[in-house]
Order: sequence, then structure tokens, then C-alpha cells
Amino acid sequence: MSKIVRITESQLNDIIKRVIREQHSNSKHSLNETKGDIYKSEWTENDTILTWYCTRYVKDGDTRKLGLKDLRELANHIIGSTEFSLTQQMSNMRYLAGDINALDCFSRLQERVYNQYNNMPEEELREICLHIIDNTPQSVYEKFVETYKKNKGLSDEDKRVKTEKEKTDMFKKQSEANRDADLRRAVGLKDMSRFKSLGPRPKE
Repeated sequence: MSKIVRITESQLNDIIKRVIREQHSNSKHSLNETKGDIYKSEWTENDTILTWYCTRYVKDGDTRKLGLKDLRELANHIIGSTEFSLTQQMSNMRYLAGDINALDCFSRLQERVYNQYNNMPEEELREICLHIIDNTPQSVYEKFVETYKKNKGLSDEDKRVKTEKEKTDMFKKQSEANRDADLRRAVGLKDMSRFKSLGPRPKE
């Protein structure tokens, strides 16, 4: 005779979360050791520790406990990426923490950091983060600025090329319209469609 085991709703939720994490560990989402973006080719373990601290303890973007003004300063100066990328990484971490509405494409590194630091007290984790911040070289921010300028330059060039093409197309259309108007006046035609359909005059 089978025995019925009763569990609480909280226990059931924990089981569901654990199953989801195990499934993702074997999925394509967890194949990447780190997750990069256009500004930072890969996020390091230190970056991910900072991300987890912000996910767990930073409210309304207030990073003053880390000696920083806001999330943007942390992302640009310390991690070397954008605030948007940081918030995306934080969403991955929220999913690991049980928020099923967050981004579920977490990496192995994010999962490892979550498992290691999930239960660490805020004060202890903050000390680790402050050590990371204090030892971050200025070159991180300089590289971010350099990449930002490069991407902005490419964007401006794309806009310039597009604008030049639009000008050329507009000039071409205007030239054709002026030519058609001149032809109408010359031959007294109101409809140029039949005239345009005529092929070239045969050679004699």
C-alpha cells in the first residue's frame, strides 16, 4: 500500500523552482559560461557577484552602500557595460531566485554565483563587492567609453549614408519628374505612360 506524503505549498514551490533550474542547467541557455554584450565580451565572476548584490539588496537603483551614485555608474565605471545590460543580468538572477516572470536565459556562471552567495548576509557580501570595486582599474571605464564612441560613430555613419541615399533618390525622382514635364510640354502629351513604354527607335 502506497503512503501519501503531505507537503506544504511553500515546499511545493521550492520543488518546482528546483526542477526548473535543473531543466535549464541541461538546456541551451546554460551552455554559455558567461553572457556578453556589445560593450563587454564576457561578464566575469566579479561582475556577476556585483550583479547578484544589486539584485538582492539594491532598491530603486540606490547603490550608495557601495559608494556609487547609481546603477549606471556601477555598470559604466566598474563593470564596463551599460545600465541596460546590467538590468538584464539582474533579471537573470531574479529568475534563479524564483521570479518566474524574469529572464530565464541564465548562464552557468550566474547559477554558480547564485548558489554560492544566495544565503550570504548583506554585510559580508557588501564587503566582497567593495573589495571588487576598489580594485577595479580605470581602464575598464576607458574601454567602455572607447567602445561607446566607436558604436556611436558607426551609428552616425549609418545615418549619414542613409541620408545621402535618400537625397540621391529624391534628386533622381525629381529629375525624372522634370524630364517628364519637359517632354509633355514639347509633344503635348498628358499621359506619359504610353510614351515610356515605347522601345528605343530601331536603327536604320
